[in-house]
Amino acid sequence: MTPATGAPSARELLSRAASRQSVPPGDGRSGAAFERVTVDETAYFVKRLSPASDWVMRVTGDHVHRPYLAWHAGIMDRAPGCIDHTLVAMDLDGTGGDAVLTMLMRDVGGFLVPPGDTVVPPGQHAGFIAHMAALAAAFWDWDDDIGLTTMAQRLRLFAPDNIGGELAAAEVPGPIAAAVAGWRALPGRSPLLAAIARLVHGQPEVITGRWLRSRIPSYTVTGRWATSARTRTGARSCSTGPSRAPARLAGICAGTWRSTGPGYPNQRKP
Repeated sequence: MTPATGAPSARELLSRAASRQSVPPGDGRSGAAFERVTVDETAYFVKRLSPASDWVMRVTGDHVHRPYLAWHAGIMDRAPGCIDHTLVAMDLDGTGGDAVLTMLMRDVGGFLVPPGDTVVPPGQHAGFIAHMAALAAAFWDWDDDIGLTTMAQRLRLFAPDNIGGELAAAEVPGPIAAAVAGWRALPGRSPLLAAIARLVHGQPEVITGRWLRSRIPSYTVTGRWATSARTRTGARSCSTGPSRAPARLAGICAGTWRSTGPGYPNQRKP
């Protein structure tokens, strides 16, 4: 589904909400806000994110609201039939770093993997891998022509200078703290690997240069697949159902596309 002329906006649909309930972030760690709403007796899940409050957006360099770009470009509708992005409407309010993206999704919580660390059954896991492979195959040779994420941004996601600004937060995000500790320990563990990392962070073109890219096929890479549902709601998880998987097109499970962009596959298309 893509935005259709005359289709209700997220703002319009939410103005008709009969009930609204704030949802705690649960397994989420990015800083986005969530709601469960009912509109015309239909259950929806709402996600709001902004660079002002979402550290993942800042670290990945998302100043353009990639989910919104992907939605309007029709990219989500190109996902294979085994993927259900669940999105109904999107609105972008404001400008710059304070702009807020509101995403309205069908609530598919009953089909999602519950939060926590329970091991996913082998058959279900195999299904997820198959759906991820189908998504990669569907976008084989896809080229980012709408400005989502560059390979240089991808390589520098956790570069020390890129995450440095997040250390001033009252509560430093766990992944940031872990990355900082890792970079500090790396030179003592492997001086060579630390030197290579510094080179790639300082000159990503050594990997992303035109010569190399011309020799390696590309396809779209989703920013991160998530298997943890937010209190069984349609926030960010893959389905436990037998056929279509509501999936975070997360950067595809219904949501962010934070770091979606061209990637380099390491094997031939199946």
